[in-house]
Amino acid sequence: MDEPIRERIPSDAPAPPSSTNADEAFAGYLDELERICQAATPGPWIVDDDTESVVTTDDGAIICASGDVAADEARRDADFICAARHALPKLIAEVRRLQAEDTGVREHFATFCEWWCREKAQSEEAIEGAIELAERFRRGEVRP
Repeated sequence: MDEPIRERIPSDAPAPPSSTNADEAFAGYLDELERICQAATPGPWIVDDDTESVVTTDDGAIICASGDVAADEARRDADFICAARHALPKLIAEVRRLQAEDTGVREHFATFCEWWCREKAQSEEAIEGAIELAERFRRGEVRP
């Protein structure tokens, strides 16, 4: 049996800080979230209007039901579960799109920096330092 989700991805785990290794760790985090989404019962999920504490598929299959929880709290939890099921795959896709865009922007900026340094720098030392900085920026080690 798979280990519980809370053991794989702590619910309170913050996103790792930006750096090359943290970017790789965050990619793994996204991969795991995506795997969990793909393994879950396909949506759409809805809250059963009769109980307000049971999440079902649109054809009535029960996804989960609240137990010893106050009715208003159970409804809020059920609404959250449904919203997360619908939103999480879209959010993962958007994060990946933004990461790809960020990589493109970093590459473009680093290339521009290298060109500018070759055209405008006054010494070889300045050119080498600027090119090294551009390479570090390209690798995501520094941010503008």
